[in-house]
Amino acid sequence: MAEAVYQRLVLGRLEVLRPRVRFWRANTGFARDGRGRGVRFGEPGQPDILGVAAGRGFGIEVKDDGERQRPEQREWQSSWELAGGIYLLAVGKDGALAAVERVRLMLLEAPW
Repeated sequence: MAEAVYQRLVLGRLEVLRPRVRFWRANTGFARDGRGRGVRFGEPGQPDILGVAAGRGFGIEVKDDGERQRPEQREWQSSWELAGGIYLLAVGKDGALAAVERVRLMLLEAPW
């Protein structure tokens, strides 16, 4: 339950960085369309929040205190970082605030 609270905290804090930061809640799952057909969305292991700041893609995986990444989340992190993206693991309230601060610093470090 606290994970959703931390996600809202991150999203709210990122909101004040607009329009220089573009971000969205990246849901994954399965749903049925109007005809009863199954539709999958998102990628297994992708982080909770995806975005772009200062020309760099970032992903933020939010966890409650004591939670750990699942294997598919670690695999996604590795491939994202290999492609040049920034992956932030935000554990608990302090981790959530630190992730937002890292995104803010990305803007300050931008060469333009």
